Amino acid sequence: MKQAPEHLVNLIEPIVEGLGYECVGIDYNPHPKHGLLRVYIDSENGILVEDCTKVSHQISGVLDVEDPIQGFYQLEVSSPVRIDLFLKSVNLSSLSVAPSWFIYLKPFMVVEKSQD
Repeated sequence: MKQAPEHLVNLIEPIVEGLGYECVGIDYNPHPKHGLLRVYIDSENGILVEDCTKVSHQISGVLDVEDPIQGFYQLEVSSPVRIDLFLKSVNLSSLSVAPSWFIYLKPFMVVEKSQD
């Protein structure tokens, strides 16, 4: 996945910020059959699935009108993985040996598919 082109960033960031969220990243992977546009949002109060849905619907509407992406693509809106919040909830001092951790975090996301 690579950072989205500037014209997509300039289109999406104001939408996210206008809804009261921080746009922390936009990735775009163009592909003729299954392109992927991923938008990461955050806020001081954290992100709920309802927040992702709200942002997704607004972005989707603007993308439908502006049509900046040719062909089929999937829009995903999600929160960034907040490892700092996870580690605060773990009491490492209660472990008697050095831990070996394998952490797999899968944040929720809202997915919308668009087809020309």
